[in-house]
Amino acid sequence: MPDNVAVNFAYNLTLITTDEIFDYKLKQDKKEAILTAYKGSGTTVIVPSVIDGNKVVGIGAEVFAGNTSITAVAICDGITTIADGAFANCTSLETVYIPSSVTDMGSKVFENNPALSDDGGTGIGIATGATNTQVNSWPLDWKNYRDYPVTTNAAFSEEHLMLYSISSGAAGIAFYFGKESNVTVPAALDEYTVTQIGTAFTGNTNLVSITLPEGVEIIGPLAFSGCANLTTVVLPDTLESISWQAFSNCTSLKEITLPDSVTIIGAGVFKGCINLASVKLAFKGQWIMYMQDEYGQPIQSTAKPINSPVSADVLAQWVTKDYVEYGFISTSYLGS
Repeated sequence: MPDNVAVNFAYNLTLITTDEIFDYKLKQDKKEAILTAYKGSGTTVIVPSVIDGNKVVGIGAEVFAGNTSITAVAICDGITTIADGAFANCTSLETVYIPSSVTDMGSKVFENNPALSDDGGTGIGIATGATNTQVNSWPLDWKNYRDYPVTTNAAFSEEHLMLYSISSGAAGIAFYFGKESNVTVPAALDEYTVTQIGTAFTGNTNLVSITLPEGVEIIGPLAFSGCANLTTVVLPDTLESISWQAFSNCTSLKEITLPDSVTIIGAGVFKGCINLASVKLAFKGQWIMYMQDEYGQPIQSTAKPINSPVSADVLAQWVTKDYVEYGFISTSYLGS
């Protein structure tokens, strides 16, 4: 689409206001809806594919403009149009998902969204199921010429309310839009096996218990950081790596069991977990601490072994602290 071409809706519409979260208009045949205003108060928003039984096909001009509370938005598949300035001046917006069904993108849809930038927030930025070719067909000023990061190869599961990335045929969960307190992560999203947990639950104070399925291999940095009400964590036997500060500041967490499969634990994994009393080890091995250089590579010559087998209390105390600035713990087995 050429630059500076406004996206408008050319058909006659009738205003409907029956939905509690959105105002919308219907085409004359009353089968397709255009959202015209957002009336909700939540900080995370799912733009629905159906409203009051009507298929949603578009987000109208400035529907979310000026909303400084929302932090994350997922647009469901089937929506084809996002009109001018739809998310302008949403200054707290950190995460947005745009489906591949969007073919008509307006001008300055994202304008003055500082939290979408790499250095402006802790969210995902803009993720999309669209191809690079499709993204390049959108107007040059759809981001108001700002270099907001755009990640392709993403998808959103309406069933599980999870935004995820796709790589090598596997899924990594990037953001959870649900409000449930007890969450069981599915083994697969669509046809993709879940192998990684990203910053999906960072700061989620609704979360009380989390169960990860067999198949998950990596828990990423800060994945559950700041989940202040998290008390129960069930980890699978396929888990290999728990990255730095993955469970930091989980102040209600009292105990956790690490499965035999874990070989890498990042620095400060349990930092700030002031009530953590027990880290149960499901293996017998030697814990070795390695230093990392500024690129994250281990410097083998500085390896410092810790007594083997290390007690749960010693490990819990050790991994709650940033022992070194760039450090992680790795397990290795001794003997047969």
